[in-house]
Amino acid sequence: MQNHTTRPRPVYHLGNAEHAEDLIRAVGEAFDVRWLSQHGTHRIGSVWARRDPLASSELVCFGSALVRVRDLAPGWLKKTVRRIKKSPADAHGLISEILTFGQLSVPDGSLELAVDSQPGFDAIAHHGNGWKHFISVKNHDISDKEKQFQQAGRRIRKAWQNRIGLEKRSGGVVVISQVPFEAHHEAAVVELLKSECAPDGRRLLFDEAIYVSWGGPYNHIQPLSTARLSDHIVVVAAQPTSEQDRFKTGLRKAIQQIEKHTPNEPNTCRIVHMRVHESADLGLLEALANELAAQPAYAVDGVFLLQPSLLHDAVSSQVLHTVRMGGAGRKFIQFAQSRAGSHTTPYTYQFGVGALSDKPSQIQLSGPLGSSVTLHPHSYVFQQGDYYVDATPGKGGVLEANISTPAPGIAIHAVARIQGGEFVIQPLSPESDRLYLL
Repeated sequence: MQNHTTRPRPVYHLGNAEHAEDLIRAVGEAFDVRWLSQHGTHRIGSVWARRDPLASSELVCFGSALVRVRDLAPGWLKKTVRRIKKSPADAHGLISEILTFGQLSVPDGSLELAVDSQPGFDAIAHHGNGWKHFISVKNHDISDKEKQFQQAGRRIRKAWQNRIGLEKRSGGVVVISQVPFEAHHEAAVVELLKSECAPDGRRLLFDEAIYVSWGGPYNHIQPLSTARLSDHIVVVAAQPTSEQDRFKTGLRKAIQQIEKHTPNEPNTCRIVHMRVHESADLGLLEALANELAAQPAYAVDGVFLLQPSLLHDAVSSQVLHTVRMGGAGRKFIQFAQSRAGSHTTPYTYQFGVGALSDKPSQIQLSGPLGSSVTLHPHSYVFQQGDYYVDATPGKGGVLEANISTPAPGIAIHAVARIQGGEFVIQPLSPESDRLYLL
């Protein structure tokens, strides 16, 4: 990963540039810029090292939460930052607590953070009508299975780049697997791309469970440069059943823990606040929470599901914060009834950057002629590509070119020829459009 520490951070897309820079500066002050610069392999350090718009958006979101938690509980924040710096590789749960407490507000009351190592819950929300909510914060990050899938995608792309490098032509590959993508599937796809002589074609593998298509590039907007090879790869595969099972297991465990360690008293509620990876099916988790709420032994009063993701189209991208609630128990309904006539909501969210939605984003694959297909929510997707176009003289002899990131993982670069030399102008884009902090 390149560390362009001398390049200014892009904040043009964040509205008030001065405010955005203040929030990014708050991250540096909390964790120490020197420490962040020396620890570029963990989440905060890796995002801090980047100089692309998505990294700026994540840092502003995180900085906004830091500032609010600093005002709410400065002692708690200092201890938490020390714990993160002591063990940064295992700190995403602590990062999620900072984000949650910095984004969640109680309009008619206050939020009290629990002491260190408090079992069962992480905060108490004191509401204006005298009710207390014990809140347990849980985080479920990317799974090892999805990490392995992403690594397989990179290896397939490398094999394809080697082939088109030998053939000196640009091209793309699409792999669609109706079954979970395992090591032997990857090996077969790589072998096919190495051994197949035809410049383009299609093949079905493993009893038609895996479709492979290869050939020319998929960019039909503008002519490609002959000075650089362009490549594009898409791999889509069904998730293993363990992917959604782990989210459901996590929800059940969180309910058991908060039930075990919090009192079931009048005018109190037990709330699970669960931040999940973008691969989670929110509808499935909400249905599970509602199913559990219908059982007589259900002792939790509500489940808040929060799923950050990146909403990307051909024109722009933004962070999307999807919030859903399920599993409203009898006492939460009593709490809501006690607030009848109130002019405020029980909770509000302030994310710093991005849009709030109650509907998760969908993954769509676009075809070469503008058609698109929406993927099943239980899908893994890997996409990377680099397209190179020639910069052309415009008015006054100024070179012009469209450099952009039209889709997740895809970048369009410009090749400029000046005084006999060639220069590549790159867009400010990350290698992956995945959220690392949020």
